[in-house]
Amino acid sequence: MLVKTYCAAVNGMEVTPVTVEVSIRKGVHFHLVGLPDTAVKESYERIRAALNNVNIKLPQNDITVNLSPADIQKSGSGYDLPITIAMLAANDNVATDKLQYYMIIAELGLDGRLCPIRGALPIAMKAKELGFHGIILPKENVKEAAVVQGIDVYGMGNILEVMRFLNGELGFEPTTIDVKTEFFDHQQHFEFDFADVKGQQSVKRAIEVAAAGGHNIILVGPPGSGKSMMAKCLPSILPPLSIEESLETTQIYSVAGKLGKDVSLISKRPFRSPHHTISSVAIVGGGTTPQPGEISLAHNGVLYADELPEFRRDVLEVLRQPLEDRRITVSRVKYSIDYPSSFMFVASMNPCPCGYFGHPTRQCHCSPQAVSSSKSGRSAFAYNYRAFFYSRHGAHVGYGNGVCGLVNCTVCAVAELHVGQCLSATEVREVDGISSGGRTVGCGYSEGCAAGDSRCLRDFAYSSANAFSRCCNYRSGCGFFGESNVVGRLAAGETFNGGAIQCQRSEFGVRFVAGKSNCCDS
Repeated sequence: MLVKTYCAAVNGMEVTPVTVEVSIRKGVHFHLVGLPDTAVKESYERIRAALNNVNIKLPQNDITVNLSPADIQKSGSGYDLPITIAMLAANDNVATDKLQYYMIIAELGLDGRLCPIRGALPIAMKAKELGFHGIILPKENVKEAAVVQGIDVYGMGNILEVMRFLNGELGFEPTTIDVKTEFFDHQQHFEFDFADVKGQQSVKRAIEVAAAGGHNIILVGPPGSGKSMMAKCLPSILPPLSIEESLETTQIYSVAGKLGKDVSLISKRPFRSPHHTISSVAIVGGGTTPQPGEISLAHNGVLYADELPEFRRDVLEVLRQPLEDRRITVSRVKYSIDYPSSFMFVASMNPCPCGYFGHPTRQCHCSPQAVSSSKSGRSAFAYNYRAFFYSRHGAHVGYGNGVCGLVNCTVCAVAELHVGQCLSATEVREVDGISSGGRTVGCGYSEGCAAGDSRCLRDFAYSSANAFSRCCNYRSGCGFFGESNVVGRLAAGETFNGGAIQCQRSEFGVRFVAGKSNCCDS
Protein backbone atom coordinates (compact mmCIF):
# COMPACT_ATOMS: atom_id res chain seq x y z
CA MET A 1 0.00 0.00 0.00
CA LEU A 2 1.27 3.47 -0.90
CA VAL A 3 0.53 6.52 1.28
CA LYS A 4 1.67 10.14 0.86
CA THR A 5 2.08 12.89 3.45
CA TYR A 6 3.44 16.38 2.95
CA CYS A 7 6.10 18.46 4.71
CA ALA A 8 8.82 20.92 3.67
CA ALA A 9 12.59 21.33 3.44
CA VAL A 10 14.12 24.64 4.54
CA ASN A 11 17.37 25.64 2.82
CA GLY A 12 18.39 29.11 3.87
CA MET A 13 15.32 31.28 3.39
CA GLU A 14 13.91 29.05 0.67
CA VAL A 15 11.23 26.46 1.46
CA THR A 16 10.76 23.47 -0.83
CA PRO A 17 7.68 21.24 -0.46
CA VAL A 18 8.55 17.60 0.20
CA THR A 19 6.30 14.61 -0.38
CA VAL A 20 6.83 11.65 1.97
CA GLU A 21 5.94 8.43 0.14
CA VAL A 22 5.65 5.20 2.14
CA SER A 23 5.20 1.82 0.54
CA ILE A 24 4.64 -1.36 2.59
CA ARG A 25 5.07 -4.88 1.26
CA LYS A 26 6.04 -8.26 2.60
CA GLY A 27 9.48 -8.35 4.14
CA VAL A 28 11.42 -7.17 7.17
CA HIS A 29 13.65 -4.33 5.92
CA PHE A 30 13.43 -0.54 6.30
CA HIS A 31 14.65 1.66 3.43
CA LEU A 32 14.90 5.45 3.62
CA VAL A 33 15.81 7.18 0.35
CA GLY A 34 15.67 10.72 -1.06
CA LEU A 35 19.06 12.22 -0.05
CA PRO A 36 18.54 12.23 3.75
CA ASP A 37 21.27 13.45 6.10
CA THR A 38 22.30 11.67 9.31
CA ALA A 39 19.50 13.20 11.42
CA VAL A 40 16.87 12.03 8.94
CA LYS A 41 18.38 8.56 8.69
CA GLU A 42 18.18 8.24 12.49
CA SER A 43 14.44 8.99 12.41
CA TYR A 44 13.55 5.26 12.21
CA GLU A 45 15.02 4.62 15.66
CA ARG A 46 13.14 7.56 17.17
CA ILE A 47 9.89 6.52 15.48
CA ARG A 48 10.16 2.91 16.63
CA ALA A 49 10.85 3.89 20.25
CA ALA A 50 8.12 6.55 20.30
CA LEU A 51 5.43 4.21 18.96
CA ASN A 52 6.47 1.47 21.33
CA ASN A 53 6.20 3.82 24.33
CA VAL A 54 2.64 4.88 23.40
CA ASN A 55 1.60 1.22 22.81
CA ILE A 56 1.33 1.40 19.04
CA LYS A 57 2.82 -1.41 17.00
CA LEU A 58 5.10 -0.54 14.10
CA PRO A 59 4.17 -2.38 10.89
CA GLN A 60 6.18 -5.61 10.69
CA ASN A 61 6.75 -5.42 6.94
CA ASP A 62 9.26 -4.25 4.38
CA ILE A 63 8.95 -0.44 4.52
CA THR A 64 10.31 1.91 1.87
CA VAL A 65 10.24 5.65 2.57
CA ASN A 66 10.99 8.10 -0.25
CA LEU A 67 11.46 11.84 0.31
CA SER A 68 10.58 13.54 -2.95
CA PRO A 69 12.11 15.45 -4.72
CA ALA A 70 15.02 13.05 -4.26
CA ASP A 71 17.74 15.42 -5.55
CA ILE A 72 17.37 17.95 -2.69
CA GLN A 73 19.28 17.42 0.55
CA LYS A 74 16.92 16.65 3.47
CA SER A 75 18.30 17.73 6.83
CA GLY A 76 16.99 18.05 10.36
CA SER A 77 14.57 16.07 12.48
CA GLY A 78 11.30 17.62 11.28
CA TYR A 79 10.58 14.65 9.03
CA ASP A 80 9.87 12.33 11.98
CA LEU A 81 6.14 13.07 12.21
CA PRO A 82 5.22 12.94 8.48
CA ILE A 83 7.13 9.65 8.10
CA THR A 84 5.37 8.22 11.18
CA ILE A 85 1.89 9.27 10.02
CA ALA A 86 2.51 7.86 6.54
CA MET A 87 3.66 4.53 8.03
CA LEU A 88 0.64 4.34 10.34
CA ALA A 89 -1.73 5.26 7.50
CA ALA A 90 -0.21 2.53 5.32
CA ASN A 91 -0.92 0.12 8.20
CA ASP A 92 -4.55 1.39 8.53
CA ASN A 93 -3.97 3.03 11.92
CA VAL A 94 -4.72 6.51 10.56
CA ALA A 95 -7.38 7.58 8.04
CA THR A 96 -5.98 8.88 4.75
CA ASP A 97 -8.79 11.24 3.66
CA LYS A 98 -7.29 14.34 5.38
CA LEU A 99 -3.62 13.78 4.59
CA GLN A 100 -3.69 15.64 1.26
CA TYR A 101 -4.98 18.82 2.89
CA TYR A 102 -2.41 19.27 5.65
CA MET A 103 1.31 19.87 5.81
CA ILE A 104 2.77 17.93 8.74
CA ILE A 105 6.12 18.60 10.38
CA ALA A 106 7.60 17.87 13.82
CA GLU A 107 10.36 15.98 15.60
CA LEU A 108 9.37 12.98 17.72
CA GLY A 109 10.61 12.45 21.25
CA LEU A 110 11.05 8.90 22.51
CA ASP A 111 7.94 9.29 24.68
CA GLY A 112 5.80 10.30 21.68
CA ARG A 113 5.77 14.03 22.33
CA LEU A 114 6.24 16.53 19.49
CA CYS A 115 9.44 18.59 19.75
CA PRO A 116 9.84 22.07 18.19
CA ILE A 117 11.39 22.54 14.79
CA ARG A 118 13.13 25.38 12.95
CA GLY A 119 11.52 27.42 10.19
CA ALA A 120 7.86 27.09 11.23
CA LEU A 121 6.95 30.56 9.93
CA PRO A 122 8.36 30.20 6.38
CA ILE A 123 6.90 26.67 6.19
CA ALA A 124 3.45 27.98 7.12
CA MET A 125 3.78 30.71 4.50
CA LYS A 126 4.71 28.12 1.88
CA ALA A 127 1.78 25.89 2.93
CA LYS A 128 -0.63 28.78 2.40
CA GLU A 129 0.98 29.59 -0.95
CA LEU A 130 0.54 25.97 -2.11
CA GLY A 131 -3.13 25.89 -1.12
CA PHE A 132 -3.04 23.56 1.88
CA HIS A 133 -5.97 23.89 4.29
CA GLY A 134 -3.77 23.75 7.35
CA ILE A 135 -0.51 22.76 8.99
CA ILE A 136 0.14 20.44 11.95
CA LEU A 137 3.18 21.17 14.09
CA PRO A 138 4.36 21.20 17.75
CA LYS A 139 2.66 23.47 20.28
CA GLU A 140 5.90 25.38 20.82
CA ASN A 141 5.79 26.59 17.21
CA VAL A 142 2.08 27.32 16.97
CA LYS A 143 2.18 31.08 17.76
CA GLU A 144 4.96 31.59 15.26
CA ALA A 145 3.07 29.83 12.45
CA ALA A 146 -0.31 31.35 13.40
CA VAL A 147 0.96 34.74 12.21
CA VAL A 148 0.10 33.55 8.71
CA GLN A 149 -3.54 34.41 8.03
CA GLY A 150 -5.79 32.27 5.83
CA ILE A 151 -4.55 28.85 6.92
CA ASP A 152 -5.51 26.66 9.90
CA VAL A 153 -2.62 26.11 12.30
CA TYR A 154 -2.91 23.18 14.72
CA GLY A 155 -0.47 22.83 17.59
CA MET A 156 -0.24 19.27 18.92
CA GLY A 157 1.44 17.90 22.02
CA ASN A 158 2.06 14.26 21.04
CA ILE A 159 1.59 11.65 18.34
CA LEU A 160 -1.69 10.38 19.84
CA GLU A 161 -3.32 13.82 19.44
CA VAL A 162 -2.30 13.93 15.79
CA MET A 163 -3.77 10.48 15.19
CA ARG A 164 -7.07 11.44 16.85
CA PHE A 165 -7.30 14.64 14.81
CA LEU A 166 -6.65 12.85 11.51
CA ASN A 167 -9.16 10.16 12.43
CA GLY A 168 -11.87 12.81 12.74
CA GLU A 169 -12.25 13.11 16.50
CA LEU A 170 -13.65 16.44 17.69
CA GLY A 171 -12.16 18.88 20.16
CA PHE A 172 -9.34 20.37 18.07
CA GLU A 173 -9.45 24.05 17.13
CA PRO A 174 -6.91 25.99 15.06
CA THR A 175 -4.83 28.61 16.83
CA THR A 176 -5.53 32.23 15.93
CA ILE A 177 -3.76 35.37 17.09
CA ASP A 178 -4.38 39.09 16.63
CA VAL A 179 -1.27 40.03 14.67
CA LYS A 180 -1.62 43.78 15.18
CA THR A 181 -2.14 43.46 18.93
CA GLU A 182 0.70 40.96 19.26
CA PHE A 183 2.97 43.25 17.23
CA PHE A 184 2.24 46.72 18.60
CA ASP A 185 1.91 45.73 22.28
CA HIS A 186 5.60 44.83 22.49
CA GLN A 187 7.04 47.40 20.12
CA GLN A 188 7.90 50.12 22.62
CA HIS A 189 9.38 48.02 25.43
CA PHE A 190 13.17 48.38 25.46
CA GLU A 191 15.67 46.98 27.90
CA PHE A 192 18.02 49.87 27.06
CA ASP A 193 16.29 53.17 26.35
CA PHE A 194 18.02 56.16 24.80
CA ALA A 195 15.85 58.44 26.94
CA ASP A 196 17.66 57.17 30.03
CA VAL A 197 21.06 58.47 28.87
CA LYS A 198 22.05 61.54 30.87
CA GLY A 199 24.46 64.13 29.49
CA GLN A 200 26.71 63.20 26.56
CA GLN A 201 24.98 65.75 24.36
CA SER A 202 27.51 65.67 21.53
CA VAL A 203 27.57 61.91 21.13
CA LYS A 204 23.78 61.73 21.48
CA ARG A 205 23.46 64.25 18.68
CA ALA A 206 25.86 62.24 16.49
CA ILE A 207 23.95 58.99 17.14
CA GLU A 208 20.63 60.70 16.40
CA VAL A 209 21.91 61.92 13.05
CA ALA A 210 23.30 58.48 12.23
CA ALA A 211 20.03 56.81 13.22
CA ALA A 212 17.95 59.26 11.17
CA GLY A 213 19.93 58.56 8.01
CA GLY A 214 20.83 54.93 8.61
CA HIS A 215 24.53 55.83 8.63
CA ASN A 216 27.20 53.63 10.12
CA ILE A 217 28.93 55.04 13.18
CA ILE A 218 32.13 54.40 15.13
CA LEU A 219 32.38 55.52 18.75
CA VAL A 220 35.93 56.31 19.83
CA GLY A 221 36.72 57.10 23.45
CA PRO A 222 38.39 55.94 26.64
CA PRO A 223 37.13 53.06 28.81
CA GLY A 224 34.02 53.85 30.80
CA SER A 225 32.87 56.74 28.63
CA GLY A 226 29.60 54.98 27.73
CA LYS A 227 30.26 53.73 24.21
CA SER A 228 28.71 50.28 24.65
CA MET A 229 25.82 51.60 26.71
CA MET A 230 24.78 54.13 24.08
CA ALA A 231 25.22 51.61 21.27
CA LYS A 232 22.79 49.26 23.06
CA CYS A 233 20.32 52.15 23.38
CA LEU A 234 20.42 52.89 19.65
CA PRO A 235 17.51 50.57 18.62
CA SER A 236 15.15 52.57 20.84
CA ILE A 237 15.47 55.66 18.57
CA LEU A 238 15.39 53.84 15.24
CA PRO A 239 12.10 53.95 13.29
CA PRO A 240 9.69 51.21 14.44
CA LEU A 241 9.60 48.00 12.44
CA SER A 242 6.84 47.71 9.88
CA ILE A 243 4.80 44.52 9.63
CA GLU A 244 6.65 43.55 6.44
CA GLU A 245 10.07 44.12 8.04
CA SER A 246 8.97 42.20 11.12
CA LEU A 247 7.87 39.19 9.06
CA GLU A 248 11.16 39.16 7.16
CA THR A 249 13.22 39.40 10.34
CA THR A 250 11.10 36.78 12.10
CA GLN A 251 11.64 34.35 9.22
CA ILE A 252 15.40 34.66 9.62
CA TYR A 253 15.24 33.98 13.36
CA SER A 254 12.82 31.12 12.76
CA VAL A 255 15.20 29.45 10.29
CA ALA A 256 18.10 29.95 12.72
CA GLY A 257 16.09 28.53 15.64
CA LYS A 258 16.57 31.70 17.70
CA LEU A 259 13.02 33.01 17.84
CA GLY A 260 12.35 32.15 21.47
CA LYS A 261 9.51 30.38 23.23
CA ASP A 262 5.97 31.68 22.65
CA VAL A 263 7.18 34.44 20.34
CA SER A 264 5.07 35.09 17.27
CA LEU A 265 6.67 38.18 15.75
CA ILE A 266 9.85 40.15 16.37
CA SER A 267 8.48 43.61 17.07
CA LYS A 268 11.72 45.49 17.87
CA ARG A 269 14.74 46.00 15.68
CA PRO A 270 17.37 43.36 16.45
CA PHE A 271 20.66 44.23 18.12
CA ARG A 272 23.50 41.77 17.57
CA SER A 273 26.85 42.10 19.33
CA PRO A 274 29.18 39.23 18.36
CA HIS A 275 32.42 38.66 20.29
CA HIS A 276 35.59 39.80 18.56
CA THR A 277 36.78 36.18 18.22
CA ILE A 278 33.98 35.45 15.71
CA SER A 279 34.97 33.79 12.44
CA SER A 280 34.17 35.08 8.96
CA VAL A 281 31.81 32.12 8.37
CA ALA A 282 29.89 32.81 11.58
CA ILE A 283 29.39 36.46 10.69
CA VAL A 284 28.19 35.94 7.09
CA GLY A 285 26.51 32.55 7.48
CA GLY A 286 27.00 29.10 6.02
CA GLY A 287 28.24 25.85 7.54
CA THR A 288 27.58 22.22 6.68
CA THR A 289 23.89 22.86 7.30
CA PRO A 290 23.49 26.44 6.05
CA GLN A 291 22.50 28.89 8.75
CA PRO A 292 22.14 32.70 8.79
CA GLY A 293 25.16 34.60 10.09
CA GLU A 294 25.27 37.58 12.42
CA ILE A 295 24.82 40.07 9.59
CA SER A 296 21.53 38.39 8.65
CA LEU A 297 20.40 38.10 12.27
CA ALA A 298 20.97 41.88 12.44
CA HIS A 299 18.79 42.44 9.36
CA ASN A 300 16.61 45.54 9.79
CA GLY A 301 18.52 46.31 12.98
CA VAL A 302 21.98 46.99 14.38
CA LEU A 303 25.23 45.02 14.16
CA TYR A 304 27.57 46.19 16.95
CA ALA A 305 31.30 45.47 16.94
CA ASP A 306 32.73 46.26 20.36
CA GLU A 307 36.53 46.73 20.48
CA LEU A 308 36.76 46.98 16.70
CA PRO A 309 40.58 46.69 16.40
CA GLU A 310 40.40 43.25 18.08
CA PHE A 311 38.34 41.80 15.23
CA ARG A 312 40.29 39.83 12.66
CA ARG A 313 40.89 41.73 9.46
CA ASP A 314 39.26 39.04 7.29
CA VAL A 315 36.09 39.32 9.41
CA LEU A 316 35.87 43.07 8.74
CA GLU A 317 36.67 42.67 5.05
CA VAL A 318 33.76 40.26 4.44
CA LEU A 319 31.38 43.01 5.61
CA ARG A 320 32.17 45.20 2.60
CA GLN A 321 29.85 43.61 0.06
CA PRO A 322 26.87 43.10 2.44
CA LEU A 323 27.13 46.75 3.50
CA GLU A 324 26.83 47.80 -0.13
CA ASP A 325 24.34 45.25 -1.49
CA ARG A 326 22.28 44.68 1.67
CA ARG A 327 22.29 40.97 0.82
CA ILE A 328 24.78 38.14 1.19
CA THR A 329 25.16 35.17 -1.12
CA VAL A 330 26.76 32.20 0.64
CA SER A 331 28.20 29.88 -1.99
CA ARG A 332 29.61 26.46 -1.22
CA VAL A 333 30.21 23.32 -3.29
CA LYS A 334 26.82 21.82 -2.39
CA TYR A 335 24.65 24.94 -2.20
CA SER A 336 24.29 28.65 -2.88
CA ILE A 337 21.95 30.58 -0.60
CA ASP A 338 20.89 34.23 -0.37
CA TYR A 339 20.23 35.90 2.97
CA PRO A 340 19.07 39.50 3.52
CA SER A 341 21.55 41.62 5.47
CA SER A 342 20.38 45.23 5.62
CA PHE A 343 21.77 46.50 8.92
CA MET A 344 23.27 49.58 10.54
CA PHE A 345 26.89 48.94 11.46
CA VAL A 346 28.00 50.37 14.82
CA ALA A 347 31.47 49.93 16.28
CA SER A 348 33.39 51.18 19.28
CA MET A 349 37.04 51.27 20.17
CA ASN A 350 39.61 52.91 22.41
CA PRO A 351 41.80 55.56 20.76
CA CYS A 352 44.98 53.68 21.75
CA PRO A 353 46.06 50.49 23.59
CA CYS A 354 45.90 52.13 27.03
CA GLY A 355 42.67 53.91 26.08
CA TYR A 356 43.56 57.47 27.09
CA PHE A 357 45.10 59.01 23.97
CA GLY A 358 43.78 62.59 23.77
CA HIS A 359 42.13 62.44 27.20
CA PRO A 360 41.96 65.91 28.83
CA THR A 361 42.93 64.68 32.31
CA ARG A 362 44.48 61.22 31.98
CA GLN A 363 47.92 60.72 30.51
CA CYS A 364 48.46 58.36 27.58
CA HIS A 365 51.45 56.04 27.99
CA CYS A 366 51.42 54.64 24.46
CA SER A 367 54.11 55.32 21.87
CA PRO A 368 53.11 56.88 18.53
CA GLN A 369 53.81 53.53 16.87
CA ALA A 370 51.47 51.74 19.30
CA VAL A 371 48.71 54.28 18.68
CA SER A 372 49.07 53.90 14.93
CA SER A 373 49.29 50.10 14.92
CA SER A 374 46.25 49.73 17.15
CA LYS A 375 44.11 51.31 14.44
CA SER A 376 45.75 49.99 11.30
CA GLY A 377 43.69 46.79 11.25
CA ARG A 378 40.39 48.60 10.82
CA SER A 379 41.24 51.99 9.37
CA ALA A 380 40.81 51.21 5.68
CA PHE A 381 37.51 49.39 6.25
CA ALA A 382 36.14 52.15 8.49
CA TYR A 383 37.11 55.11 6.34
CA ASN A 384 36.03 53.54 3.05
CA TYR A 385 32.47 53.33 4.36
CA ARG A 386 32.41 56.98 5.44
CA ALA A 387 31.33 56.33 8.99
CA PHE A 388 30.64 59.02 11.53
CA PHE A 389 33.31 59.25 14.21
CA TYR A 390 32.89 60.42 17.77
CA SER A 391 35.22 60.70 20.74
CA ARG A 392 33.92 61.68 24.14
CA HIS A 393 37.12 63.17 25.58
CA GLY A 394 38.63 65.25 22.78
CA ALA A 395 40.69 62.62 20.96
CA HIS A 396 39.02 63.47 17.67
CA VAL A 397 35.67 64.17 16.12
CA GLY A 398 35.53 63.55 12.39
CA TYR A 399 32.30 63.33 10.42
CA GLY A 400 32.11 62.14 6.84
CA ASN A 401 29.49 61.93 4.08
CA GLY A 402 26.45 63.40 5.74
CA VAL A 403 25.13 66.08 8.04
CA CYS A 404 27.65 66.90 10.75
CA GLY A 405 26.03 66.29 14.12
CA LEU A 406 28.37 68.61 16.04
CA VAL A 407 26.79 71.62 17.76
CA ASN A 408 27.37 74.91 15.86
CA CYS A 409 29.39 73.21 13.13
CA THR A 410 28.21 74.49 9.76
CA VAL A 411 30.07 72.23 7.36
CA CYS A 412 30.73 68.51 7.11
CA ALA A 413 33.87 66.55 6.29
CA VAL A 414 36.06 68.41 8.78
CA ALA A 415 39.36 66.81 9.62
CA GLU A 416 39.77 66.87 13.41
CA LEU A 417 38.39 69.25 16.02
CA HIS A 418 39.77 69.55 19.53
CA VAL A 419 38.95 71.52 22.64
CA GLY A 420 39.97 75.09 21.90
CA GLN A 421 40.28 74.47 18.17
CA CYS A 422 38.49 75.64 15.07
CA LEU A 423 39.16 75.57 11.35
CA SER A 424 38.85 78.35 8.74
CA ALA A 425 38.64 82.09 9.12
CA THR A 426 37.05 83.53 6.00
CA GLU A 427 37.85 80.80 3.52
CA VAL A 428 39.15 77.26 3.36
CA ARG A 429 41.64 76.52 0.62
CA GLU A 430 41.17 73.38 -1.42
CA VAL A 431 43.57 70.66 -0.29
CA ASP A 432 43.80 67.25 -1.96
CA GLY A 433 40.71 68.00 -4.01
CA ILE A 434 38.41 68.61 -1.02
CA SER A 435 37.05 72.00 -0.04
CA SER A 436 34.42 73.34 2.34
CA GLY A 437 33.22 75.74 -0.34
CA GLY A 438 34.36 78.81 1.59
CA ARG A 439 32.03 78.21 4.52
CA THR A 440 33.06 78.72 8.12
CA VAL A 441 33.95 75.67 10.19
CA GLY A 442 33.72 75.79 13.96
CA CYS A 443 33.85 73.06 16.56
CA GLY A 444 31.46 74.79 18.97
CA TYR A 445 33.00 72.78 21.80
CA SER A 446 34.62 75.45 23.97
CA GLU A 447 33.54 78.91 24.97
CA GLY A 448 36.78 80.53 23.86
CA CYS A 449 37.05 79.08 20.37
CA ALA A 450 35.04 81.04 17.82
CA ALA A 451 34.95 80.32 14.12
CA GLY A 452 36.30 83.22 12.11
CA ASP A 453 39.21 84.13 14.38
CA SER A 454 42.31 84.98 12.40
CA ARG A 455 44.48 82.68 14.44
CA CYS A 456 42.56 79.63 13.27
CA LEU A 457 44.02 77.60 10.42
CA ARG A 458 42.60 77.81 6.95
CA ASP A 459 43.58 74.64 5.18
CA PHE A 460 42.54 71.09 5.90
CA ALA A 461 42.00 67.81 4.10
CA TYR A 462 39.68 64.91 4.75
CA SER A 463 39.68 61.63 2.92
CA SER A 464 40.01 57.94 3.72
CA ALA A 465 43.79 58.17 3.51
CA ASN A 466 44.80 61.76 4.18
CA ALA A 467 43.57 64.21 6.81
CA PHE A 468 45.53 66.50 9.07
CA SER A 469 45.00 67.86 12.55
CA ARG A 470 45.58 71.52 13.37
CA CYS A 471 45.73 73.36 16.69
CA CYS A 472 44.64 76.98 16.79
CA ASN A 473 45.09 77.50 20.57
CA TYR A 474 42.73 80.44 20.54
CA ARG A 475 42.69 80.55 24.31
CA SER A 476 45.55 80.03 26.68
CA GLY A 477 45.47 76.82 28.62
CA CYS A 478 44.09 74.78 25.75
CA GLY A 479 43.95 71.57 27.77
CA PHE A 480 45.10 69.22 25.05
CA PHE A 481 47.68 71.22 23.13
CA GLY A 482 49.20 73.55 25.75
CA GLU A 483 50.03 77.19 25.01
CA SER A 484 51.60 77.18 21.58
CA ASN A 485 51.01 79.31 18.52
CA VAL A 486 49.19 78.30 15.39
CA VAL A 487 50.87 75.36 13.69
CA GLY A 488 51.17 75.12 9.93
CA ARG A 489 51.92 72.05 7.89
CA LEU A 490 55.16 70.38 8.95
CA ALA A 491 57.15 68.07 6.76
CA ALA A 492 59.32 65.18 7.94
CA GLY A 493 62.28 66.41 9.94
CA GLU A 494 60.90 69.92 10.50
CA THR A 495 60.13 71.57 13.82
CA PHE A 496 58.06 74.62 14.71
CA ASN A 497 58.67 77.54 17.09
CA GLY A 498 62.13 76.54 18.15
CA GLY A 499 61.38 72.85 18.50
CA ALA A 500 58.29 73.32 20.72
CA ILE A 501 56.01 71.25 18.52
CA GLN A 502 56.34 67.70 17.28
CA CYS A 503 54.27 66.02 14.58
CA GLN A 504 53.40 62.38 15.09
CA ARG A 505 51.33 59.95 13.10
CA SER A 506 47.70 59.34 14.03
CA GLU A 507 44.89 57.40 12.45
CA PHE A 508 44.12 60.48 10.34
CA GLY A 509 47.69 61.25 9.28
CA VAL A 510 49.67 63.85 11.26
CA ARG A 511 49.03 65.18 14.76
CA PHE A 512 50.88 68.06 16.44
CA VAL A 513 51.71 67.77 20.13
CA ALA A 514 53.12 70.49 22.38
CA GLY A 515 56.38 70.03 24.25
CA LYS A 516 58.17 67.78 21.75
CA SER A 517 61.08 68.58 19.48
CA ASN A 518 61.18 66.04 16.67
CA CYS A 519 58.96 65.22 13.71
CA CYS A 520 58.18 61.84 12.35
CA ASP A 521 57.63 60.93 8.72
CA SER A 522 54.28 62.11 7.47
